[in-house]
Amino acid sequence: MKALLALGALLLVGVITHAQAQQCGSQAGGKECPNNLCCSPYGYCGSGDAYCGNGCQNGPCNGYGTLRQEQCGSQADVKECPNNLCCSRWGYCGSGEAYCGNGCQNGPCDGALGAPQCGVQAGGRTCPNGLCCSPYGYCGTGPDYCGGNGGGGGGCCQSGPCSSGGGIGRPGGEQCGSQVDGKECPNGLCCSKYGYCGSGQAYCGNGCQGGPCYSSYARAGALLSRALLRQP
Repeated sequence: MKALLALGALLLVGVITHAQAQQCGSQAGGKECPNNLCCSPYGYCGSGDAYCGNGCQNGPCNGYGTLRQEQCGSQADVKECPNNLCCSRWGYCGSGEAYCGNGCQNGPCDGALGAPQCGVQAGGRTCPNGLCCSPYGYCGTGPDYCGGNGGGGGGCCQSGPCSSGGGIGRPGGEQCGSQVDGKECPNGLCCSKYGYCGSGQAYCGNGCQGGPCYSSYARAGALLSRALLRQP
């Protein structure tokens, strides 16, 4: 019984302490912490990595991605960083591995692909310098970007000097499926998962929305999608 009472008292103290902790940052109208404390991503003042590390909102932050820094990337309407800085995966400008490494969105990135750079994934943005936009929204050259297997998966080039043969995501192709209110393809063509009409595995295989889909599951899904779209 005494153990239960002691546990209850500890929990109560914890709740009261948390409730009384001073709020700050975006959760409190941009309020800053006193006494050189850091404001955590959740809006509380304190010290240590939980408060001053990644996502720290104000105070002596030591992580990357603080609200004092200029925002960029997909978190800020695809804004680019000034002064040749990198935009981190969290949408903040800076330099070094934390900003220019894996997930870097723009600037002199040296890591793996970050946020999409072009196409439907980036508000219809096109690639500079005559580059192709892959189905997954990245700029580059070669068949992975300009052909029928861009970005490492199914689909086709979205913009730029796309190779002949068309593609699932190529501008100008007839659209269909859920992307255009359930529209069906003409002439017995399949509607790809990306909403374009054509034939072959890329259109009639996995994700096919309508037409002579290879998979019975795809055909059933297409019928269900059309039925739902026709509901008043």
